[in-house]
Amino acid sequence: MIRKKLTGTETGWWVVSSGGRIWLPNGDLPKGSSQFWSLTGKEALPISEWQAETIWLIIVKSPTDMCSPRWIASQDEGLFKLVGRGIQLAEFYRSHHYCGYCGNKMITYTNNINHAISKLLLI
Repeated sequence: MIRKKLTGTETGWWVVSSGGRIWLPNGDLPKGSSQFWSLTGKEALPISEWQAETIWLIIVKSPTDMCSPRWIASQDEGLFKLVGRGIQLAEFYRSHHYCGYCGNKMITYTNNINHAISKLLLI
């Protein structure tokens, strides 16, 4: 899975996450083009598929209109599980700055989901 800067032509479901919360405009998970949702220019990572559509993860630092993911649980259990996975990945990227084994700072690669590697592994 490769992280991508959105051009406006991408379509799918949008998990926009910050601090364990997600963006749910009008109480629904956004679906459609990145341009329609004003996401052009943001970094996104395709994390799965749902109903033949890509699910994109976008991690934001300044949350606006964020909600608990539990809101989705009452609508669709399968979608709730996928949104939960997106939030788990967002939290992993936020919290893993140092190697749990050697303590070295992790190196970030923006072109792959396996983006963090310890200096220890490079020796």
